[in-house]
Amino acid sequence: MHYSWLSLLPPLVVIVIAALSRRLNIALLCGIISAALIVANGAPTDTALLLGTRFWSQIIDIEKAYLYLFLISIGAMIALFNYTGCARAFAGIILKRIRSARAAQTSSIFLSLMLFIDDYLSILTTGFVMTNITDRFGIARVKLAFLIHSFAGSVTILAPVSSWVAAITTYLGQAGVSPLVSANTIVLSDPFYVYLSTIPFIFYSFLIIGSVLYIIKRDISYGPMQAYEFESAKQIRPLTHQPETVPHSDWAFLDLVLPLATLFLTVLIGIPIAGGYPWVSFMEAIRQNNQTFLVMCLGGLIGLVVAFMLAHYRKTVSCNAYPALAKEGFISMKSSIIMILLAAVLGIMMREDLRAGEFLAQILLNATSLALLPALMYITSLITAIAIGSAWGTMALLIPLAIPMIATLSQLPAPIALSALPLLMPVLGAILSGAVCGNHVSPLADATIMTAVSTGVTPMQHFYTQLPYALPTIISCAFGFGLVGILMPLPLALNGVISLGCSMIMCLGMLEVGNKVWKK
Repeated sequence: MHYSWLSLLPPLVVIVIAALSRRLNIALLCGIISAALIVANGAPTDTALLLGTRFWSQIIDIEKAYLYLFLISIGAMIALFNYTGCARAFAGIILKRIRSARAAQTSSIFLSLMLFIDDYLSILTTGFVMTNITDRFGIARVKLAFLIHSFAGSVTILAPVSSWVAAITTYLGQAGVSPLVSANTIVLSDPFYVYLSTIPFIFYSFLIIGSVLYIIKRDISYGPMQAYEFESAKQIRPLTHQPETVPHSDWAFLDLVLPLATLFLTVLIGIPIAGGYPWVSFMEAIRQNNQTFLVMCLGGLIGLVVAFMLAHYRKTVSCNAYPALAKEGFISMKSSIIMILLAAVLGIMMREDLRAGEFLAQILLNATSLALLPALMYITSLITAIAIGSAWGTMALLIPLAIPMIATLSQLPAPIALSALPLLMPVLGAILSGAVCGNHVSPLADATIMTAVSTGVTPMQHFYTQLPYALPTIISCAFGFGLVGILMPLPLALNGVISLGCSMIMCLGMLEVGNKVWKK
């Protein structure tokens, strides 16, 4: 059957239902059912058989089991940090060293960096801890919300070990990226290595991080944010309570950092070993590795064991609390696990049954220049993320479309070596950038609501005060991806450096101009 535009119907169903209901898992399920009905020509029996086959193949996939265990271990670690209060105690240590408003803002960023493993952990912990501290120095709470939210997802997606990276590598694998040759392999490479190669093109993260640091250093203030800052400076509130501490709070730094460092080092060391290091070179080992999820699972479990051992040694948690914390970790990640499962089924159906990527490639091949593709994918990803309020959902929808599309445009037989697809990394970077950006500025996103709650402002206050600060980054990012397409004849690394550098200059210049114009 020639599906033509029907192959794009399931993603549209997901976007519309998610935007209206704000229940992404329900939207994904509706998208899966619509895809199955299209493939089966509406026949109920064939539709049920196809759904059963696709779901069963994901349920028995051992790689997915490793991924789910990794996410649950992260959830349990977050629950343990909250239970023992080590993150809040660590913030109490930071408070003793804060002497100015600028230092308070910088400390909120530093705490976000320390909690890179998960954006929700970063938002909730940093917001709860830093609100009263920034009140003490007359910093508007909407300003704190902007700082926290800007760094959370942007830093997490750049960290090679995080809950986001686990999802991204899953989506890449589902889209046909694999180090093993099979009938479903499109790109012959390890998903984790593809992710690492894409990091330099996640422009939005670098631009928003640079913007925040520049705003703090130059004390930039304009737009609706300025009124809140002026009001806060007039009525500096006293510190209503000290951040909660725990026994041995002087050890809070070690209690927080050691489990995260263990997780990070286990993955960093385990991936090249799984790829054959030291018998082959380090980079070759990373390329050959096909056990990423197993290594991440082991890293998460070992990091969790270290966290429990430290908490038990400090006597901040009893053995009786272990089952409850493990259960809390599962509950906190349950929605993400279900979403990954549903996204996996939809991604496979989009690629193998509907072949939506190939259909899009044929449209773009005749209708637009390849130089515009990174910018178009960034704008598409941004609009999708704003509409559905989910970075993960956006990546789950667009990555399975983009990879087959790029492969078809290359006109090379599958499986294709990664080096033969220079356009792939900029396009993936554009999708990830748009997803992070949309998740940052969308009033529908869970992260927006969590940030508002953790800092004591309303979601709409947070939305409209941070938007003028985010707009220069959004515009500059689109310009950067447009420049990437124009400079594609250059070596990929040089292209990325030039495009990101020009975007950063443009972004900081717009912030400076906006600040000066507003003051006049």
